[in-house]
Amino acid sequence: MIRQFIFLLGFILLSTNGFAQGSGVKFVGKTSHESIGTDDRFTITYTLNARGQSFRPPENMEDHFMVLVGPNQSFQSTMTSRGFETTMQVSYTLRAKAEGNFELGPARVMVGGTPHSSNGLSIKVVKGSTQEKDPNDPEVLAAQLSWMKAILNRTEVYVGEPINVNYKLYSKTGVSGPRFESEPNFKGFITENIDLGQIEQNREFIDNEQVLTAVIKSFLLFPQQPGNYDAQKIPVTIPTNVQVQRRDSWFGSMTQRVDNKTHVTIPAIKVKPLPVSGRPDDFSGGVGKFALDISVDKTTLDADQSLTVKITLSGEGNMRLVDVPSLELPSVFETYDPRTSSRLRVADGTLKGSKSAEYLLIPRYSGTYEIPALTFSYFNPKTKQYNEVQTQPITIEVTGDKKRSDVAGGMSVGGKERVDMMSRDIMFIKTFTPNFQRESCPVIESAWYWVLWILGVLLFPLAWILRNIIFKKRLARNTRLRKAERLADRLLTEAAKLENASLRGDKLHKAIEVYFAAYLKISTSDLSNEQLRARSNQVFGEAFTREWMQVYEALEALQYGGTSVDVSVDRVKTMINKAKEWVSNN
Repeated sequence: MIRQFIFLLGFILLSTNGFAQGSGVKFVGKTSHESIGTDDRFTITYTLNARGQSFRPPENMEDHFMVLVGPNQSFQSTMTSRGFETTMQVSYTLRAKAEGNFELGPARVMVGGTPHSSNGLSIKVVKGSTQEKDPNDPEVLAAQLSWMKAILNRTEVYVGEPINVNYKLYSKTGVSGPRFESEPNFKGFITENIDLGQIEQNREFIDNEQVLTAVIKSFLLFPQQPGNYDAQKIPVTIPTNVQVQRRDSWFGSMTQRVDNKTHVTIPAIKVKPLPVSGRPDDFSGGVGKFALDISVDKTTLDADQSLTVKITLSGEGNMRLVDVPSLELPSVFETYDPRTSSRLRVADGTLKGSKSAEYLLIPRYSGTYEIPALTFSYFNPKTKQYNEVQTQPITIEVTGDKKRSDVAGGMSVGGKERVDMMSRDIMFIKTFTPNFQRESCPVIESAWYWVLWILGVLLFPLAWILRNIIFKKRLARNTRLRKAERLADRLLTEAAKLENASLRGDKLHKAIEVYFAAYLKISTSDLSNEQLRARSNQVFGEAFTREWMQVYEALEALQYGGTSVDVSVDRVKTMINKAKEWVSNN
């Protein structure tokens, strides 16, 4: 019992010392180097003479430094004459992002519910390296065996002029896919990623040594506002195989996978404003080199026949951001919304290809008309001048019996106005008072009005009940058809927004299936191509059945057979519209 009492007394004394220690909490931050180079790594350590919780590093640490390792946290408890002493340490291994003198703020920790702050740290960063590195250090070897560069085809551009950025990986040994720790800040730019497909490796000689290279990421930058944009360092980790001095059981060399924590530097970019002098009034922002073309499928046609006009804008530059010039036509033509398309690709560090708009026109009256010339203005960064491309006007000869001599209040087709004054346009004001007489009493005061009104009130519910009984199946069918129309329209709208042919084909296939199955009264369980064809032949006839079934089966082949058939949204919309016309006419 004496031994137990002594042990209990000692434990109470030690605990009291421990609590007393808590009243004198020391929280200190230290750095391994007060002056380092941009290529060097260093360590900062925070020591607490107590057990703390909720440790938080300096708030501005990652603004100036990349965290290579950490936080590493350790605890140590020792028995001294003063009692139990607990020490907590938290450390980080860092590398500077840029040169300069930096002040790290205090770190923070909670001890027994009370917050404590450490001292701040001053670190000077110079260019290069100030430390002698161990040549056998695996991390030093990894930095020599793998690295990455950001290659830009140009660093001084005008607003709208595209910049091609390639992240290129260099390696002298086996590496795995790099991991970017953060994304660059491209505020003021529009970014468009480039699909590289399968990454290709090449061999290059650098300093008379063969190195494997591969472009792992590529994108285009379209600057939207002028200014000077500073260089950026993007932290990246490259898992690298490093040969170590140990040998395996067969006396062969061994390799170790080391995370090479480095960075890729995006150089500074200067964006110049577009010149104000010489800028055309119709300039819409095109930067590059462009050509404009217009074509028609016929120049002579009868009234009420269709005419197709196609406008094509081709070239290189910020093609994604410009629009095809719109077509202005005489009012004699009935026009429809144009069908647009684009074929763009990345080549030679810019965006090349064409964009087109196809108009369907129907002249309603005979005569000779002119499709006016179109112009497109752009800025050429190579010549540093504004240029203009222009098409030639096209004359259209419309023949037929329909003349437009007296329409729209006397406006003739040739543009000459003729006003036909009506002989009795303004009449004299009558000055005498007419002798109005009441011919009969109001309808509401007659007995027949109330008899018919009561009969209508009584017969209406009966008529409604009889209608629901007699036309129940027809109402159900019409409800299903209306739902199918809404669903088909929604699927067509979604398909028009998709660029992937397979996904678009799936939407179009579903739209045709939903609508025709509803109209032909075929349930989902009995749905098959044979059922659709047989029922459609009975309802629509063989000609139209063959037409829409050909589109339906082509989409089915695209969906399940992996074929390269690409059916347009407009073609499917035409099939469904023809069926809707058939429904309304029958």
